[in-house]
Amino acid sequence: MGRMGLVGLALVGLSGCFTFDPGPGFDAGLPIDAGEPIVIPSDPLKATGTLDTARAVKGTFGWDAGGALTATAADGTVFTLTVPGTALTEATEITMTPYSTLSTGLGESSHGVKLEPAGLQATTTFMDLVITPPAGTTWPVDQQVPFTLQGPGDVVSLAAVDRTSTQLKLKIGHFSSYGYALAMKGFSATLAGVRHRLGGDAESQLETEVAAELTRERQQPSGKNLYELLLPFINRYVEQIVKPRLAAAGNSCANARLAIQTVLGFERQMQLLGVMDHNLLAFDWMDLFKHNVVCMKEEYELCRDNHIVTRIIPAFLGVLRQEALLGLGESALMSADRYACEDYVRKCLKFTLELTSQAAFTEGTGADVYTMHESMYLPPSALASYAVNTDENPSGLAHIDATGGLIAGGFSNFSVSGYQAQYQNVCASVTSSTPGGGQFAMTTVSFKPKTAPDGSPGDPATRAQVGDFFIVPALIPNTSQHVVSVRSRDANGGCSGTPASSTVFDNWSNKGFAPWLSSLPSSSADSYISGWVIVGGTVMATKSVQWSSVDGETFSGTFTLRHAPDPN
Repeated sequence: MGRMGLVGLALVGLSGCFTFDPGPGFDAGLPIDAGEPIVIPSDPLKATGTLDTARAVKGTFGWDAGGALTATAADGTVFTLTVPGTALTEATEITMTPYSTLSTGLGESSHGVKLEPAGLQATTTFMDLVITPPAGTTWPVDQQVPFTLQGPGDVVSLAAVDRTSTQLKLKIGHFSSYGYALAMKGFSATLAGVRHRLGGDAESQLETEVAAELTRERQQPSGKNLYELLLPFINRYVEQIVKPRLAAAGNSCANARLAIQTVLGFERQMQLLGVMDHNLLAFDWMDLFKHNVVCMKEEYELCRDNHIVTRIIPAFLGVLRQEALLGLGESALMSADRYACEDYVRKCLKFTLELTSQAAFTEGTGADVYTMHESMYLPPSALASYAVNTDENPSGLAHIDATGGLIAGGFSNFSVSGYQAQYQNVCASVTSSTPGGGQFAMTTVSFKPKTAPDGSPGDPATRAQVGDFFIVPALIPNTSQHVVSVRSRDANGGCSGTPASSTVFDNWSNKGFAPWLSSLPSSSADSYISGWVIVGGTVMATKSVQWSSVDGETFSGTFTLRHAPDPN
């Protein structure tokens, strides 16, 4: 995903030294000067180093909770990452790994830390990384060269510093590696020989230029206000980076995410700089949903074609959280694009359940034994589908809370066969049997992603798999019944007297499934079926059940859960 944007670097100038005042002559409708084309260095400066994995630290941060994480390098350098509560759109496990050795070409010594997951993007606010020197050590301000390493080649760029902080505090818009080099010659002298090699892409090139410009302005004030200082860079950024990304947003989810993050970062920083009444991009925030639709469509296609069902709800929750962070409110509910995002969830999360089962009941001893047998079959038509629940903390089962949504199903008919009631008592005879079907439903279906062996969330490939399903069933009992005619038995074992007839409603439902269900453990107020054998593909999972009671009831059944997404 894209980075927060070059204007984030302007935070280094938000002190008493600079102001951002467009002035009375500012007109957002004027043509923008795109400036000179951005030239990507053919031989970018690259870092080399070794990570000290033994000193890595991990922490999980909720999307609305925030927190801090600290890693300490072997030489005593301390890296503290602070994550605001509005920085993330989903709960994320963050890893910080200090470098044991690092060479950047920026100074006599370089110290850094790698932040993972790589590319993690902040939303509407920055994360802060404070770097503290080892005890008893000081770093001259004019010799500090803050940097970031971008991409698989660890290309070196300058990093944004919070100028208002007395500490070395970097403003983090996305995750890669960050740190500082200690230059013996001073900031400007250090950059003189390598500046043309900094930044491996257009965005990092401009970020580096802005950082260098603001640093020079702090050292030798020119009297220009922040608007005058940054406008050329802002114009180049809008014309050469933002607009092309918006134009390409519809081609793929990767392009759409890059465009969304670029616009969010740009507009947020414009507000922080004081340009709150001028939309330099003429961008309607509701258009974000158009780009979100592209990503939700790709998630649906993964669900439909590869039967990956665990990703689409977190993806949609990200859309909702973005909506909340931007304060779009009721207007978002009227957006056709927002509805289209939600509809892809409905199309994906559809399941059918097939059940083949037998129930039996035996009571009495000797000549008084009574048995009942019946088989049932639920064809794979008990459809369950996603039911909209956009509450961030839905009530109900804990595993449903974890999914952020509910999947509900309606009733489907099941048939019965082989209904048979037998009495060993020679004075009792079955005069008629009437099989009768019933109805079965998956009132609630949810699932949890697979986790790593140690219980942690695991890598993306692991989380894409289902760890278990949870199904809350409901039953409208079947109506199978028989009529038994009973005469009295005399002292000699014979039968006498007038037969008395009665109707007995013993069947699969009340002599098998119902008591079996009542024996299940419960969560909240509901019983649920869990412990599935995960298959994957069209057949998502199976479960075989064998149950018996001391009262002579036995129940066996094989459940087959299938994924049945809409074909388009």
